[in-house]
Amino acid sequence: RIHWGEPPISTGNDAIDADSTAGASVVPATKIWAGRRVVFTGKLPVKRSQAENFAKEVLGASSTSSQVTKATNLLVYLDEGSKKFMKASELGIDLMQAEEFLELMDSYGGTE
Repeated sequence: RIHWGEPPISTGNDAIDADSTAGASVVPATKIWAGRRVVFTGKLPVKRSQAENFAKEVLGASSTSSQVTKATNLLVYLDEGSKKFMKASELGIDLMQAEEFLELMDSYGGTE
């Protein structure tokens, strides 16, 4: 399991907020999942489409899928007994409990 922490504080200037190290892509500070491929499993208390849109549009995920593969970077799960959870664990994919994801959505105002 990984801990994502609080959303970054923005200065309102993406050039300042972005990672400006040499060779790094300029990404707004709120795009903490930039480039990640995310899979959701289980019945979430929000619509699946809302969770997927939030992951892509707000957090910067490159894609969402219904299948766990080697290309998956993160599984948001509800049940540790699910087949997707077991496969993600076997593949060493980062895991996030659905409750943590909902807290993250809420911290960005995504569940309002």
